[in-house]
Amino acid sequence: MARDRDEGGPQISAGLVGLALVAVLLIVFIFQNTGELTVKVWFWDFTGPLWVILLATALVALVLAELATFLRRRRR
Repeated sequence: MARDRDEGGPQISAGLVGLALVAVLLIVFIFQNTGELTVKVWFWDFTGPLWVILLATALVALVLAELATFLRRRRR
């Protein structure tokens, strides 16, 4: 008799493990890059700690990825 895969314990998906790995790598990268940086976008100049700029970039990428996923699902 085969055992059921559902043992009643918490289930961890591969996506959650991947997200946790990316988050850990992002945190390590941020703590290794703490110097000041000036970012120039067209006619705006932003100066700040590199970790803040990296975190803002990661958040913008996350929002854009979620928006793309939402739009793709909406079209179907």
